[in-house]
Amino acid sequence: MASLFALTACGGTAESAPTPDDSVATVERVVDGDTLDATIAGKSTRVRLLNINTPEVARDGQPGECLADEATAELEELLPQGTAIHLDYDVERTDRYGRTLARVTRDDDGLNVNQALVKAGLATPMTVGANTTYRREMDSAYNVAQAMQVGFFDPKQDCAPPGESASPSTMTSSTASPSATPSPTPSATPTPTPTLEAPPAVVGDEVAVGDPAPQPNPAPQPNYNYNPAPAQPAAPQIPAAPRVPAAPQLPAAPHVPPAPESDGGYPGYTGPRCYEPGGKVWHPC
Repeated sequence: MASLFALTACGGTAESAPTPDDSVATVERVVDGDTLDATIAGKSTRVRLLNINTPEVARDGQPGECLADEATAELEELLPQGTAIHLDYDVERTDRYGRTLARVTRDDDGLNVNQALVKAGLATPMTVGANTTYRREMDSAYNVAQAMQVGFFDPKQDCAPPGESASPSTMTSSTASPSATPSPTPSATPTPTPTLEAPPAVVGDEVAVGDPAPQPNPAPQPNYNYNPAPAQPAAPQIPAAPRVPAAPQLPAAPHVPPAPESDGGYPGYTGPRCYEPGGKVWHPC
């Protein structure tokens, strides 16, 4: 105590322990496309890459989502074990699972790893809570991936970005594992994003880029308030008079050939003839 007092009296101060720098870390292993374990200030810490979302890998008997393995392999290639990284934080430093939320850059070349995954078409922008500082750069990378037609946007891939094609009844719930992305739930106030995409879809306490760019609305049609007069009913048709059938024709009377004339007992006579009443008997006049 005497020596400590003496140091103080002479203007000296007791040395304080240095504060660990939690922005410096070393990669231990990659968990999936957007999650890794790193040593921060001498402690193993699970880090969730800030403002991005990648497809879920196979877990608990559930199959992996489209391009999940590719996203994991890409992160492993960008951040192999032992890589020195720098962590940038935002307003909220942890998510509901206790994972540290950070933008990750490589120390050797300053590569923004979060943005690189989005630009490769293997991750989509998203927002957790109030962490919007680095969201704009993720949106920009997402538009680049669309223009370059890579990853989700490759025409050869029958694949959609996470959350775009799934319906509420088919989306995978991942709340059982602290390494998984929170399951989608509705939200009344999604955070607007300055991108070329449609208004973002809400995923739990996260906001994820959703649908493709909206199509322009068709021009409104003019309303002239035109009310045409009601059509007049057609005049009833008078039925035609019934057709009277023609009277049946009576058959013509049979032709009766005239009876042969008698020579009157004057054979060979060619002179004038005088007929008896009835016109059949004659005699020379």
